[in-house]
Amino acid sequence: MPTCEIIAIGTELLLGEIQDTNSAYIASCLRSLGVDLFRTQVVGDNPQRVAEILLEAAARADILICTGGLGPTVDDPTRAAVSLALREPLVFRPELWQTILGYFRRIDRDPPENNKIQANLPPSAQPIPNPHGTAPGIQVKIGAAQAYFLPGVPREMEEMLTSTVLPDIERLFPTHQVLVTRVLHTAGIGEARLDQLIEDYERSANPTVGLAAHPGTVDIRISAKADNPAEAISMIAKIDTELRFILGISIYGVDDETLLDAFLASLPEGEKPTLVCVGWPEAAAGLIKQTHALLLETLPTAPNEPLEDFLRATAKLDTHQTIFYSGVSHPANVIQLDFGVLSGGMYNFHNRKYGGPTGYTAQWILNTTLNFMREHLLKNEDE
Repeated sequence: MPTCEIIAIGTELLLGEIQDTNSAYIASCLRSLGVDLFRTQVVGDNPQRVAEILLEAAARADILICTGGLGPTVDDPTRAAVSLALREPLVFRPELWQTILGYFRRIDRDPPENNKIQANLPPSAQPIPNPHGTAPGIQVKIGAAQAYFLPGVPREMEEMLTSTVLPDIERLFPTHQVLVTRVLHTAGIGEARLDQLIEDYERSANPTVGLAAHPGTVDIRISAKADNPAEAISMIAKIDTELRFILGISIYGVDDETLLDAFLASLPEGEKPTLVCVGWPEAAAGLIKQTHALLLETLPTAPNEPLEDFLRATAKLDTHQTIFYSGVSHPANVIQLDFGVLSGGMYNFHNRKYGGPTGYTAQWILNTTLNFMREHLLKNEDE
C-alpha cells in the first residue's frame, strides 16, 4: 500500500490560534483509498524549514499532502519552500494569472497587486484549480514522492482534495485495498484494566486494535485492511464478537452511538426514572439538562436524613419507581461520586473517585452517572 504524510503549514497553528482540522479531514479521506498515513506534521511560516521538512518527508513517503501558506502575503511561504526543495526558480504563469483575474471579476472586485505572486510556480509544477478562492494549488514531484499543496482555508482545501487530488492518487496508486475502521465505546472500565484484558488483540497486525481514553469512557478502535470492504468488515466483525464476549456490558456503543443513546435504550418501555443530583458542578448539571430523558432534581447539598430515607421519601413510598442518586463530594481534596439507587424496594450504594484534569470533571461526572444507571438497568433486566 502507498504511504502518505500530511504537512500543515502555518505559524498560527503552532501558536494555537486555530486548530488544524484539515489534517483530520484528509486522513479520513485517505482511509477509504487504502493509503497508509504514517505521519502528520505542523510547521511554521518559514520557507527554509518548510523546504527541509518537504525533503525529509519525500524521502520516506510516496505521497505528500500539504495545506496552508498559499496566500498572497509575505508570510505565505509555501511557493518559496517548494522552489527551495526543487532547486527551481519561481516563474510567472500568465495563464494562471488570468484564472485569478477571472475569480476577481466574478466577485466584482479589483485584485491587489500582491495577488500576482499566486501565479508563480516552479517550471516542473502544475496548478491545481481552486474554484472557491484565489490560491491555486500545486502538484509536483519531489524526489520520488508525489506532492500536493492545497490552501489552508477548509472549504477550498476540501473541494480541491475531493475533485482533483484524491482521483489523481487513485490513478497513480491503484491499491486494490481498502481500510475500514470501527470504534467500540466502553464505560465503567479504566484504560489500564481494559489494556490488560485485550492486550493480545492490541498486538495484532491486521486488524489493528488501539485504545483512546476520554472522561469516563474508553474507545477501542479496530482497523482492517483488505481487498474489498466486505472482507474488511468480516475481519472486524470477528474481533468485535470476541471483544464483546470478554467485555460484556462494558461496551455500550459503536461509532457514532453515544452513552446517552445507550442509556435511553436500556430504559424499560414506558419507564422514566428520576435522577437526583447533589453537589454537582454547574457545568455537569448543564450537560445533563440538555436531555429530557430524566426527571431531574438538583440539590446544592446532601440531604440531612439518611440517604435511603431520602430516596424513599423522594419516591413517595412508591416502591415501583426507580430513583437514582448521584452526589459529588470532596473527601481529602479528591472528587468522589457517590451513587445510590432505590428500585423495587431495594437499595444499594457505591462510589467512584476521579483524579483526572479538572477541565474534564463535568463530562466525567455525567458519563460515569449515565453508565451507572445504564448498567443497573441492564443487570436488572438479566435477573
